[in-house]
Amino acid sequence: MRKFTWRWASAFIANRISPPFLKAWNADARAAHASLEFPCFGFLTLRGTSEWKRRKKFLSSRFATRIATWSPLALEEIRGVYTYAADHGLHLTAHAGETGPAESVWGALNLHAERIGHGFSASQDPDLVEELAYRQIPVEICITSNLRTGVCKSAADHPVKSYFDQGLMVTLNTDDPALFGTSLAREYQLAQQTFGFTDEHLRELARNSFEASFLPADKKLELLGLFDAAVAG
Repeated sequence: MRKFTWRWASAFIANRISPPFLKAWNADARAAHASLEFPCFGFLTLRGTSEWKRRKKFLSSRFATRIATWSPLALEEIRGVYTYAADHGLHLTAHAGETGPAESVWGALNLHAERIGHGFSASQDPDLVEELAYRQIPVEICITSNLRTGVCKSAADHPVKSYFDQGLMVTLNTDDPALFGTSLAREYQLAQQTFGFTDEHLRELARNSFEASFLPADKKLELLGLFDAAVAG
């Protein structure tokens, strides 16, 4: 089996995934930047269509203008928009547990979020960590982002390895690579050099990213097959 390193991961991402798959993967990564403040429900699959424009207009007119206040009306609108999105076949994701407490992650779960962006503060609540592990809700970990924003005071305080060891479905992410001066390859490098992730651990993290995506099941299997073949080659 090929030695799985962050350098190899970078080369694989750049050179071995065919353009259609890379386009789909990048689109899903952009969709992962949804938040409780500004939800995104996989609109990229509809972009440019009349249905996409209709749903975008619905969200803009009914939701975004008042959400910054976190008023009771705004909170109720959050629930309404998530319900609307789910009823119309869209996937749900939310930023939670970044600057907010563990309760914000529970809130995202109550909205039926299928992925959690950041989830840093979930470590404050053992019951929540157990719930995330049991339900295998993907947690989009952004190590460099958490350090640069001050959410995490030092690398030693980051729960990424603890989450992984406790069975959470962890994925590594950049959050905003230009803003934070990072890359996906660097996040893998950081995970290995700072947190002691082994080559096999990195491979599992990479596979998690495919499993956690909102791609159709057949595309997931296709990409996982491509990835596993590349690792074994």
